[in-house]
Amino acid sequence: MTNNQGSVSSFDPDDWRISPIYQGTFEVTPPYPNPVQLGNLIEFEYNVLSVQAVRGLDVRIQTNSGWKNLYRSFENPLPPGQEIFRISASELSPDNSDQLARGLHRIYFFDFNQRLISYGDVEVR
Repeated sequence: MTNNQGSVSSFDPDDWRISPIYQGTFEVTPPYPNPVQLGNLIEFEYNVLSVQAVRGLDVRIQTNSGWKNLYRSFENPLPPGQEIFRISASELSPDNSDQLARGLHRIYFFDFNQRLISYGDVEVR
């Protein structure tokens, strides 16, 4: 769980770990706030720690009808440094509706070679 400023109040050791291939070259900060209230924005931060370490970025969720993209960076490779992106809580639903947004959603970070970088859960209330 994270508050509106990004401070972690409850740590889940299974969330936002970095795949072994990207350890030391990529970091994901737990998104905040989490849980997020319907109608609000959730902020994601990632940090590229090495030159030419990551080839593009695809952030998505899996729905009953397949994958849904939430964020994409076409930079190849990603430049070193911190990046922030925000999405609305309703974007976590398969059809961007408030009705299906409530609940727990698994967010996946992939590179453009479809290698998993990290994943974690976000709850919409």
